[in-house]
Amino acid sequence: MEKYILKVREDGSEITLRDVQMKTLEILLEFDRICKKHNLEYALGYGTALGAVRHKGFIPWDDDVDVMMTYDTYHKLLEILPDEIQEPYYYHCPEKDDAYNVLIPEMKFRMGGTYVKEQNSLLMNKCEGDGLFIDVFAVDKVSESKFKYLSSLCFSIACMPMFVFLDNIGIQAAPLKRWFNNRAKRYVCET
Repeated sequence: MEKYILKVREDGSEITLRDVQMKTLEILLEFDRICKKHNLEYALGYGTALGAVRHKGFIPWDDDVDVMMTYDTYHKLLEILPDEIQEPYYYHCPEKDDAYNVLIPEMKFRMGGTYVKEQNSLLMNKCEGDGLFIDVFAVDKVSESKFKYLSSLCFSIACMPMFVFLDNIGIQAAPLKRWFNNRAKRYVCET
């Protein structure tokens, strides 16, 4: 496997993509421990699922872990995390913190004592802490009605630039985003 070097420290030691993958695996194992303890089901998602099947691990160039759980399970997780999570782990999510500023409302389950700065986001995360993380996505049913699905999708796409604009001019849009996310979830889930 090719060695992807992310950073060379002053002492000459290297931080590689494989180092990041192994740390995110540690985070996933802690997340898994909590989910198993509370009978919360989840699935690997996106490139993480592809890597598990095709590469029997990580895609060699993938730098993150994505998990998915149903909307109801996600909310059960939100209820138990404050009592269950232990250092060095912590989490950010739109339901917990208005400073968590993202377009896609996922949770970041993080490890303290590590650092990563995301550079590919339109909105800056304003929460304290930039530890390595896994993304936790809440997924749910999609309407069988093509009209309802496309209407919801168009509404979502139309609102995203507004959130970026409000953020760029310094207006806290978290309450509006929370309303939008709840409305979008209810609308899409109607069948």
